[in-house]
Amino acid sequence: LAQLAAQERVPLVFMLEGAGHRLTNAHSGRRPNDLQALAALSGLVPMVCLVLGPSAGHSALTAPLSDFVVMTEAASMFSAGPPIVKGAIGEVVTKEQLGGPAVHVALSGVAHNLAADDGAAIALARRYLSYFPQNAWAHPPLAESGDVGPRSLDGILALIDPDPRIPFDAHALLDMLVDAGTLLEIQPRYGASLVTVLARLGGRAVAILANN
Repeated sequence: LAQLAAQERVPLVFMLEGAGHRLTNAHSGRRPNDLQALAALSGLVPMVCLVLGPSAGHSALTAPLSDFVVMTEAASMFSAGPPIVKGAIGEVVTKEQLGGPAVHVALSGVAHNLAADDGAAIALARRYLSYFPQNAWAHPPLAESGDVGPRSLDGILALIDPDPRIPFDAHALLDMLVDAGTLLEIQPRYGASLVTVLARLGGRAVAILANN
């Protein structure tokens, strides 16, 4: 799949649920192997990973190599599951405690965003991809309808105090700045002091980093 994505220059989307292969990755098949192929694909086409259920072993390693990772509320992700943890160190843990959304969305940062269910995760992947070109050789898509015209930003003067020691909410600033309805925050539950968003300005896709 990674080789086909590189050949056809199209985004690569994984939907994970289930166990994978041994961590050695020493299986017979194509060369380079799949993880090396994903690393080589980085920066050439967008790569999205949707974790839709318990994902263990080799398949779970796809997520850290992807550009955007979404977990559903029913998902979990780990290199070795609860039975192996119990057999190895005698500790009893659940899939959620080992690698549920509370772990990867808020603590480890491996997953970027949380979705309620499979449908919401797929919709979020589509929205994420709408900001990007199909590949590194193309231009981002331009929105020609909606809130793409000039706008007044006088509200920013009321939001930002002349005294630089007085803080303000970066989210409120971004809501005024970008085209209405286009703001997509990436990793809203991780690293809260840094706000990372995809949005559109005058119909053009942009990425914004803001200190909150």
